[in-house]
Amino acid sequence: MIAKREKAMADRGLRTPPSVTSKISPDPRNADAAMCLLGIAAPDKSREEHDPSAILLEPWAVQAALRRRRGSKALTMENVGEIKRCTRAPETLRWPRRTIS
Repeated sequence: MIAKREKAMADRGLRTPPSVTSKISPDPRNADAAMCLLGIAAPDKSREEHDPSAILLEPWAVQAALRRRRGSKALTMENVGEIKRCTRAPETLRWPRRTIS
């Protein structure tokens, strides 16, 4: 179908737009050791068997980030889920007023 379209466009004298290639890189792990050393994150013991390099953010660091969100859009359910999944003790977090939870 794409070849037919390109041939039809070439027959009419139209240029085809250049193709776009998207590259997705894996999650960089180069800051994990530094975050653990600084106490911002800690190894995730629950995932240790499947992924020994998995870490969780410490609640104080996540809380500091949440406090800095002044004037930002409200967090979505997806945002809240990601934050809870990546935080060591998410039940201790105090959520901003404009949060869907």
